[in-house]
Amino acid sequence: MDRRAFSVRLLLPLAILFLFAALIYGALYFRATAEHRQLLEMEAAKSMLQVMAVALLGNIVVMLVRDYEERRKAWVARRDLLRTDLKDRLGDLYAKSKQTRRFLRASVDPIAGTIDKAKYVEILEEISDIQLKIEGLRHSAEAGVRRKIIPKLVPDRLSSMEHYLGTLVTEYETTAQDKNQSVALDQRLQLKDFVAKGDSDFRAQLVLPYHDAAHAIDRVIEDDLG
Repeated sequence: MDRRAFSVRLLLPLAILFLFAALIYGALYFRATAEHRQLLEMEAAKSMLQVMAVALLGNIVVMLVRDYEERRKAWVARRDLLRTDLKDRLGDLYAKSKQTRRFLRASVDPIAGTIDKAKYVEILEEISDIQLKIEGLRHSAEAGVRRKIIPKLVPDRLSSMEHYLGTLVTEYETTAQDKNQSVALDQRLQLKDFVAKGDSDFRAQLVLPYHDAAHAIDRVIEDDLG
């Protein structure tokens, strides 16, 4: 609501009340004797000051309350935006990490157990980018924890995801100078775990932490709505 319109709605009843009181006072004043008129003038002056003080203080209090409510609404909007943005960006990075995993898995020579070196470098660069972005989300989540709008579990789970992808990147960096044209999975244990179809650390350190973090954000949003 516009503040000017709100002020008019607040002051209009007071103005009508003042006009009504002035009419009554005028009728009494013109019917009174000279002595009584002096008393009426003194009482009118005191009443006027009281009304002005009450109206002024009341208006100030109402405006302060409205200002607080508007600030509170703006803070809630920023809080909700941070939560939903964090969850959406995390979901995008999770989907991208699964996509790169499928690309790597599809690039494996099933007989030789190797991956073309150029394809390995290309995809690991993407994984490195994902890992850095998850690190940035973790910092945002930690800031949210300090402001009591993000559960502590969220940055903890993001740390697990970041660490898991970080082990892949570290392995890639330590073998980047390898001159071979193909990459053997048996010589890249983290890579072998990442593309494995059976049990691997991928589910425990990336899939489950993602779902935990997403559900934790959903729960606090639902709690606030409730």
